[in-house]
Amino acid sequence: MALIRVDRWFALILLLFWISVGSCDKILIRQLSEDNWTDVLEGEWLVKFYAPWCPACRSMASMWESMGEQLKELNVNVAEVDVTNNPALSGRFFVTALPTIYHVKDGVFRPYNLARSEKHFYDFIAQSQWQGVDPVPWYFSPTSFHMSFLGTFFRFSIAIKDLHSTVMTEFGIPVWASYAIFALGTVLLGLLIGLFIVCLCDLQRPEQISEKRPRINDNNDKSKDDDSSELDRDNDNSSDNNTREQNDNSSEFTLRQREAKSADE
Repeated sequence: MALIRVDRWFALILLLFWISVGSCDKILIRQLSEDNWTDVLEGEWLVKFYAPWCPACRSMASMWESMGEQLKELNVNVAEVDVTNNPALSGRFFVTALPTIYHVKDGVFRPYNLARSEKHFYDFIAQSQWQGVDPVPWYFSPTSFHMSFLGTFFRFSIAIKDLHSTVMTEFGIPVWASYAIFALGTVLLGLLIGLFIVCLCDLQRPEQISEKRPRINDNNDKSKDDDSSELDRDNDNSSDNNTREQNDNSSEFTLRQREAKSADE
C-alpha cells in the first residue's frame, strides 16, 4: 500500500510539472505596456496594437497566437499592446487605425502593411522582406522626445475623458454644465500659465528691463530739446524777416520823400 501511495504522489507531481511546462510554452505572446515597451529595442519583434472592441482585432487573435508559435523558431518575439489600457503607447507609436502592426529590429521600427495572413507574416520575417520597407522617419520614431510628449498628451486626454464621465455619473451634472466647467478651467489655466511666464521673465532679466526705461526718457528729452531748438530757429527766422520788412519799408518811405521834394523844386 505504501508503494502505491508513493507512486500516486510521484505521478501527480510529474503531471503538475508537465502542466506547468506546457502552460509556460503556451505563453508565446508578450503583453507590452508603458512600463516594459522598451524591451522591443533589443532583438527582433513583431508588435500588434489592438483593442478588445475592435472586430478586426478579434478575428486575428487566434492567428496571432499561431504566429507566436511559428516565429519562436526564428528567435522572433511576438507581442501585442492593448491601446485601451495603454493610451500613451498608442500616442507614442502614432496609432491611427486598428489593428496596427510594427516590425522592430534592434530599435528600428517599420510598419507592416502587407496581407494579414500567417503565410505573409512568416515570409515577411523568414525571407527578410522587412529590409525592403522604409523605417519610420525620425520625427515619428517612438523613442523621440516629441513622440513621448504626444503619448503623455494622449494619456492626459483619456484622463480628462474619464473625469468628464465621472462628473456626470457620480455627481449628476448635465453634459453642458460639465463642458462649461472644463472650458472655464481651461481659460483659468491659460491665464495662470501666462502670468507665470511673465513673472518668470521679470525675474530672469530685471536689469535689462530697468536699463531700457531711462533710454526711453533720454529719447524723450532729446526729442524735446530738438523741438525747442527748432522753435527757437523759427522765432529767429521770423524776427529776421520782420526786421528786413521794416528796413525795406523805411527805405521806400525815404525814397518817396526825396521824390516829393524834387517835384516841389
